[in-house]
Amino acid sequence: MNKKFTSLINLLRKNFLAFLVIFLASLSLLIVKPSTALAADDLIFYEGNSCTQDIVFSYDSTVSIDENCQSSGSECYGDNDEARSLKILGFVNSETRVEVYDHPEADSTDDFAVIDITDPNFNEFCVETFEKSIDDNGVEVYVAYKNGLDGKVSNVKVIP
Repeated sequence: MNKKFTSLINLLRKNFLAFLVIFLASLSLLIVKPSTALAADDLIFYEGNSCTQDIVFSYDSTVSIDENCQSSGSECYGDNDEARSLKILGFVNSETRVEVYDHPEADSTDDFAVIDITDPNFNEFCVETFEKSIDDNGVEVYVAYKNGLDGKVSNVKVIP
């Protein structure tokens, strides 16, 4: 047998446990949810209910946002009164809050919804409508209904 091959086999035998630990640690990095959000835009707003139709705008959940969708320069500008649902990707941190308002200045006397991620083991979720309060799969949605918010979102806040 070749001396190089024999020495490699001996090295593997002596260090098998170390190689196994490194391999399993590397594998776990691929499986375990990280402690911070990975996606640049992990809050995705859709034109249709139930996260259907076109994507109208999206945000990074790690960045604080308070945007009037009627103001030039905002991510949601040009898509004022378009969003009807929100897909929250699986890497959004627990305790993240998203608020959507009918009023462009986030006046709470009009329709609004508050969406909280409550579970650290949260997985991807679709907020199918901004007009129904729910508590499901690590997501809580509180809705203050006046005359409807779907397709009328004019202000978006993200609180990481």
